[in-house]
Amino acid sequence: MTEPVKLTALEFYSGIGGWSAAASLATALPFQWASSTVTLAIEVKAAFDINPIANDVYLLNHALKPNHRSLEHITVKNLDAHRADLWMMSPPCQPFTRNNDTAVRDKVDPRTASFVHLQELLQQMQHQPRLIFLENVVGFESSESCEEFLQRLSALQYQVQQFHLSPLQFGIPNDRPRYYCIAHKVSSATGAPTPIDTRIYTSFPDAPAAASVQRALLSQYLDAPLSPDLRAEYSVPDRVLSSSSGWCLDLRTPASDYSACFTKSYSRFARGTGSVLVEVDAAAGADAVSEGDTQQLEAYLVRPRPSTATAAVSSTEPEPALETAATSSSEDRALWWERLQRGASRPLTIRYFTPQELLRLFGFPKSFRFPAALNKSKCYELIGNSVNVEVVARLLAHGLQAHAAPTASSSAAASSL
Repeated sequence: MTEPVKLTALEFYSGIGGWSAAASLATALPFQWASSTVTLAIEVKAAFDINPIANDVYLLNHALKPNHRSLEHITVKNLDAHRADLWMMSPPCQPFTRNNDTAVRDKVDPRTASFVHLQELLQQMQHQPRLIFLENVVGFESSESCEEFLQRLSALQYQVQQFHLSPLQFGIPNDRPRYYCIAHKVSSATGAPTPIDTRIYTSFPDAPAAASVQRALLSQYLDAPLSPDLRAEYSVPDRVLSSSSGWCLDLRTPASDYSACFTKSYSRFARGTGSVLVEVDAAAGADAVSEGDTQQLEAYLVRPRPSTATAAVSSTEPEPALETAATSSSEDRALWWERLQRGASRPLTIRYFTPQELLRLFGFPKSFRFPAALNKSKCYELIGNSVNVEVVARLLAHGLQAHAAPTASSSAAASSL
């Protein structure tokens, strides 16, 4: 059996190891190079993150303890010693989010300092990586930080491909539009900077059109029916339902093929942090909940869907059919859940997704786990700060297929790639 082509990687801003999990998923695929089918093996040599809780989770699942030092204190010698083929990273997104409308954003935000330092080290390295993969929020591509990043890559003779991708276009029922960049090292006899491709692609070559992809239902990602204790633990509290922002909750059912983007603030704020799950209350009646009950609930909660021929990343999704959303009375808005229940054919419950359900939506393997002592709010925060493993695995596979093939001069050293 042919030995796999071995690659080494560094994971920066590693969090709970989404890039590492994606590397394992990507290398499970066969790669076709020069009419030969080969397999890859990626070894993550080192990970870097300043969050000690995230580092504990990383160690538990990847058997590697991330370096907890700030990247601003990492040296060229530290990085060159690894001779890594790949860099994988998700720099802090807060300086580039649309919610950050302050003057302290982009390059001025102190949280970008480590990213700038990393680029400066890259310029000084003797053993620069062959491929660099980056993920950030949509909007990063319009920042001065991104412009400088691309300029530095060009000067170092990296060619780039930029993408806007969301799990929705790959059949995953979660909207998480993100910016991605693949940079690969090229050689030039002149040493001149490489041209910068400013195009933003919304799919991979030969990928099926987003409108033709059948999205899975949320039911495929849910836990088995929760016990009464767990259902109580994850129920949306009455104080949230009756609050002035409770009516803003994004309601989905097991029969939905969509959920809103989950953020690190999930369960702490009602608006804009992710969907909640509305289910028929099986405990309130003798009859078991059938698939028909769930489909009826979906039809009751959600307006008819628009055309599926929408943009892959900025698709228009249906909103819960709540009359209260149009009223200006805060008192009426506080009663939206009562009115919704009165109109339903069976009693309803409303709860947050569990951390394990979110891990499934984010594409983490079944074996992934959190420390038993970690509370659910911290789990939500760590997941919300992570990447979608399935999307990133496709990005890695695309970049590796196109740019990681051993050349004639390097084939003899394939084992050290």
